[in-house]
Amino acid sequence: MKFLTRLLMIAISSILLFSCAKEKEEPVNITGFWQGKIGEGPVPPSGQYAVQIYPDGKIERINSNGTATAEGTWSLQGKKFTASYQFKNGNTLVTIDGQYSRSSKKLSGNWSNNGGEQGTFTLSR
Repeated sequence: MKFLTRLLMIAISSILLFSCAKEKEEPVNITGFWQGKIGEGPVPPSGQYAVQIYPDGKIERINSNGTATAEGTWSLQGKKFTASYQFKNGNTLVTIDGQYSRSSKKLSGNWSNNGGEQGTFTLSR
């Protein structure tokens, strides 16, 4: 009888353990061309903003003519998106701290540069 009781307890414990396990989220692929808006200071973003995100960790800022004007690196850890890039024609270094939203499939967050400027951005594919 003790054996059956233990066996029943093990079976119930196993069922409860596996039924409560969270499903793993699929990895996110954010590589590709993203465009949206960028703004300086506390005002909502309204300026043109585009980046090309490459699978090897490279990012390029793309101007309205489709030319890469800056390049750097990016990473995505969970929802946290970070990047930094430097403009090709100067010493301006831009740092991005943002979030990727699985539901809206958007990148958004804050940016700052080594010239003391800062603001917000939003990007969509």
